[in-house]
Amino acid sequence: MKARLDVIRPEHLRPGPQGPEVYGRAADVLRAFAMIEAVEHGRATRRRDYQQERLAEVLAHARAHSPFWAARIPSDRTALRRLPLLHRRDLRAQVAAEGALPVPPMHGDALPNATSGSSGEALSVWYT
Repeated sequence: MKARLDVIRPEHLRPGPQGPEVYGRAADVLRAFAMIEAVEHGRATRRRDYQQERLAEVLAHARAHSPFWAARIPSDRTALRRLPLLHRRDLRAQVAAEGALPVPPMHGDALPNATSGSSGEALSVWYT
């Protein structure tokens, strides 16, 4: 897929640098930068809407791929307000029972990591 920086830059950030067409991974990176610019420097309402959309996607993904999270996360839009506190023992049980949740290929592999254990016991987690 190809893209041009002047085409993918959000309207409210123009004029921007005009450049040659770019393809593949470079086009993906330029789109990501344009999205970050729009979120960071755009209108507050657009930023809020974007954040709420992403959060809804993350919560829906967790509910769809994990019995642990499905039991914890309400399915309505007030989910964040009603989300119960997450204790280390709960997260430890989820990781032991389910491991990493599936991630989109663009995120790369889920890799294991662990906290230092300064609270008495290390906590294993997964990240991308």
